[in-house]
Order: sequence, then C-alpha cells, then structure tokens
Amino acid sequence: MKKNCIVVFILLMAINFTVLSALDFVSGLEWFKQYYTISEEETQKFLPFGFYVNEAGFMLGAFYYNTNLMNSGAQTSIVGMYSPETNISTFWADFDDISLTDNTSLYSTINLLNFNDVRVYWKGNDSPNIEATYTQLPDSTLVPKNKGYHVKEGWANNFKIGLKHKVFDNSAVSGEYRYNVSTSNNSDDSRTDELIARFESSFLDNYDNPQKGTKLIADIAKSIDVLGHDENNNWDYYRISGEITHFLPLAEKTTLGLRLYTVHLGGKKVVDVAKTIFMNNYLNEEGQYTEYAPFMTQAYLGDFENFRGYYMYRFRDNNLLLFQAENRFPITGDRLYGVVFGEIGRVAPEYDFQQFFQDMKYSYGAGVRFYFNEDIVVRADFAHSNEEDLQVRIMFGQAF
Repeated sequence: MKKNCIVVFILLMAINFTVLSALDFVSGLEWFKQYYTISEEETQKFLPFGFYVNEAGFMLGAFYYNTNLMNSGAQTSIVGMYSPETNISTFWADFDDISLTDNTSLYSTINLLNFNDVRVYWKGNDSPNIEATYTQLPDSTLVPKNKGYHVKEGWANNFKIGLKHKVFDNSAVSGEYRYNVSTSNNSDDSRTDELIARFESSFLDNYDNPQKGTKLIADIAKSIDVLGHDENNNWDYYRISGEITHFLPLAEKTTLGLRLYTVHLGGKKVVDVAKTIFMNNYLNEEGQYTEYAPFMTQAYLGDFENFRGYYMYRFRDNNLLLFQAENRFPITGDRLYGVVFGEIGRVAPEYDFQQFFQDMKYSYGAGVRFYFNEDIVVRADFAHSNEEDLQVRIMFGQAF
C-alpha cells in the first residue's frame, strides 16, 4: 500500500511538472512573440539574438535601433556580436538622416571586426580554393607555394562620415570620408583613407521592402593618404562602382528583384615583392605582382550581399560584373517572407565585357525575411555554389 501511494505520488508530480512545463513553454512562446513583434508605432527597441555565419559559427549578440533619434527623425542601429566557438567579434553603429537643413543631412558609421580566419585568395577569377603552404626564401621572406589562399588573422576596422544633399524629389548627392585599417598576423597591415562622391536616385515605392520601382547608385572613390599614409601605405588608387536595381511585381506582395553591379579599380601600381619572387622563381612567370589597393578595398565578390554561396572575399581583382535576381513572396501575414535567388558574375584584371561573360561563377539559394516593422528587416539566406555545399548568411537589411 505504501509502495502504491509512492508510485501515485510520483505520477501526480510528473503530470503536474509536465503541465506546468507546457504552460511555461506556451507562456514563454507568447512572451517571445510579444517581445520580438514590433509595432509600426514603436520607434526604438533593444533585442538580444543568436546569429550564424559559416566563417564565424554561432554568434551571440544584441541589436538596438531607434528610428526617431532625439525626436528629430534621425535613425541609428547598433549591433555587437561575439562567437564563443571562434572568438570572432564585431561591432558596428550606424547613424543616418541627422538633419542639418531641410535638404541636407549627416550620416556616419563605425565598424570593428576581430577575425581569425579570413582567406586571402590570389587575385583572379580562377584562383584555387585550397589553403597555401609556405616556403622560406633566403632573405627570410615567407611566400606561398601555390596560388591558393592564406589565412589572415587580426582586425579590420573602418570609419566613415558624410553629408547627403537632396537635389531633386527622388535624387541626392553625397560626399563621404572613409578611413580603413587592417592589421594581421601576416605582417601585411594596411591603412587607407579615401574621399567618395555618390549620386543616388530612387523611384521605389518602399525603400526597405519595395514592390516596384528602380534605384540607381554611382560612386567614385579616391585615396588621399592623409591619415593612412606612411612608408608602407603609400596607396594611390581610384574606384568607380555603379548599380541598378529594379523591382517588378509578379502578384500581390510577390516581387522579382533584379540587380546589376559593377566595379572598376585603377591607379598607381604597388609591387608586392614576396609574391613577385614567388611568380618569378616558383611559377616561372615573368613580370611583377602588383596591387592598386589593399585587399579589403579591392573589387571582390563574396559577402553578405553577393555571391552568398561562396566563402567571404572569395574572388577579387581590379574589375567585376555581377547579376542578381531575387523572388520575394509572403509566407504568412505581413511580416514573414520567403526568397529564392540566383547570382552570376566574375572578376577580371581588365574592364573587358567579352571577358566578363566567359567562365562566369554562380551561386543560388533560398531564404526568409522577417519584418519587425517597415524600417527593420532581418534575413537568413542559405546558398550553394560549386565550391560550398551550404553557406549561411544572417544579417539585417535586404541583400539589395
């Protein structure tokens, strides 16, 4: 009898615990839903979140946004993330639409990235996706034994500040100063600063979730070597980039987005002595290995916005041409959307349209978009290429 009473008591406790756990789980889901569902009237929020990207692994972070900063209509978004798995960390803060006059506003961004596994590939469209081994030269210089990539570890930071002036109802011009600094374990540190002139014209029905319309952006950047200048960083380059995006409604809330993006880099050639020795002595190639600009300011394909099926910074050279297409469609309600996308393009040493359309690289995939409100969207993309089975990219904002 006593034994039976104990069994019944344990069963009752187990049932009670299960019911309470279920209730807690349901109430937890309700709290989660309420906390992460943001009304259109809500102008600011602090949100902790989990984040995943192949190169960094799982990351923990927090996101703060304010779309009416100082009650002036200015906007800010601040994000910090850390990966316990890889010790990679990043922080960025954007400030936008800080009104100075009726037609002129100020904007600024700071971005800090501590990384330990950035692949620096050899230039060109056909650089192999293999890690380079090294050989020691008589002058104690280490050079790679092949044209694969070497792993870079360190910091990549940049700061920009600019003025934006509205010239027409749908168009604006901007002047921007940008400072870039990269440090690493491979003694290939770089610092540059540049001035950028930009023209942007937007005829979209909604800037963050467009259903139809066209947007054009053209940039001209020139290195100025003021803060970035020293004996190892005497860069003298220019970079011209342009993009056209067009959105075509296919059905109610279903949109086809198209993008054309191109970059041309030129200027004074800087000789890389170690890679020149490697070319001449190990590959039996004549000439010199030269760069117009440091690694992270070149024309490259492979980031959160393009070539999402490849590793970060996968292809780089002096020029690039890229085509992208996205079909965006609702899954449920007005907040959760699905996406299928494809991307095709290539980099090239010269700006040559005939070469651009030969041996083009591609990636494709699918993803989801969750709209907190009209201004804030988070996306998760799952992409494939001929080199990577699955690349995951989670980020704020649209890819384009």
